[in-house]
Amino acid sequence: MLDQELQELWQEAPSDMQVKFNQSKLMIDINHDIRKFERTLLWRDVGEIVAAMAVMITFGRILFYESVIVAQVGSGVITFGALLVIYRLLAVKRFRKQPSLNYSFKNYLEQRYQHLYKEKRLLDTILYWYILPILVGYAILGSALLYIPHWGAWVFYVFYLVLGIGVGWFIWWLNRRAVTKQFNPILERIETALKSLE
Repeated sequence: MLDQELQELWQEAPSDMQVKFNQSKLMIDINHDIRKFERTLLWRDVGEIVAAMAVMITFGRILFYESVIVAQVGSGVITFGALLVIYRLLAVKRFRKQPSLNYSFKNYLEQRYQHLYKEKRLLDTILYWYILPILVGYAILGSALLYIPHWGAWVFYVFYLVLGIGVGWFIWWLNRRAVTKQFNPILERIETALKSLE
């Protein structure tokens, strides 16, 4: 009943009032979506940083306690790759400005757009700062298997490499999908909202 009455009032209202109502509703909706998306990014980053720290601890032990030089080099590269992941995730957050109460909604949206665009660029370049450094270390570490004087070591090493490349490709694909399905739509919504505020 109340919904019906509100709809009738809205339809009878002058068109300039309808535009203001629609704009207010758009602002509330987009603000809610931005905050929800940024919470999702925060938890993604927390998970990635915890995983990178676990990788650093695990492969750091191999780096210092393994006697095979190739295994030490591979572990060092993986540890460096995990450190790079932490740095890149935190670097994007470091340049994020907290919204001020003095800002207009347009300034707020512009800031959020810039931040989310940087996050999107992070995923666009994930092959270079996330996948390749760890995959190179993984390949070097696995080459320690080749010290085993058996032809099966080569077969296992090839399987090991294919598995690593497959996982790397899957991570790349998941991030490309996130850009397409999550980042692009919210960035387009913010662009639309900014145009409506002009």
